[in-house]
Amino acid sequence: MKTPIFSATAATLAFLAASIGSQVVQAKTAIDTFELVSSEAYKCAHGEQGYEGAAIGCYREGNSLSECPTNYFRARSAGFKDVDLSLRPCAHRGCTKTPREQVDEFTSFANTNKMGYRYLWLYVSTSDNWGSSPPEGNQATLNDFKEALDAASSTTLWKWGIATSASDWKTITGPNDWELDNTVPLWYENHDGQPNFDEYTPFGGWETPFAKQYAKDSDVCGVRFSQSYYIE
Repeated sequence: MKTPIFSATAATLAFLAASIGSQVVQAKTAIDTFELVSSEAYKCAHGEQGYEGAAIGCYREGNSLSECPTNYFRARSAGFKDVDLSLRPCAHRGCTKTPREQVDEFTSFANTNKMGYRYLWLYVSTSDNWGSSPPEGNQATLNDFKEALDAASSTTLWKWGIATSASDWKTITGPNDWELDNTVPLWYENHDGQPNFDEYTPFGGWETPFAKQYAKDSDVCGVRFSQSYYIE
């Protein structure tokens, strides 16, 4: 489904805060892309539009992306403090690299380029050919990625999470609401244009999401970004 282009700025949401007990929870918005983005676009998105988070695609189908370090440092220079990196894995039968090899390659690439980040998001999407294997095979592959990511993050400051939609998760892992690890954060996808979690229905063991991608390929400062909402 095509997502309309939004004219409302993220600034209307970026400083929303709600008190829960003694803890202040802040609602924020983020942009994400796997494409090369100019410094000017990042400065506009953060300084003029009020986006506080940036997720940057760094790995796709078994290969590190050369655009990633450039985007990372441009986002940092523009003032983004909440910067995450994304990994779209090679998960089909024709892959020549194991989950551990892909994670090790990714982390080595990030370390070599001196990129510090909050979260590494593992995409679980039918557009990445996950759906070509039986659910049991995909479950085994996901467990292998979990083991590799747990090991890689155990001695670092970054954490990892899952980026998926409810429909993709069920298509890939089976219809019985299979759980991988509900202690890692969920960044779910539902392109309804609403920067909130109001429609969220638990799946995969995640009772509460961390973030929601609510719009895909919208025009933000002249660049096609996907837009997300998250709470910290």
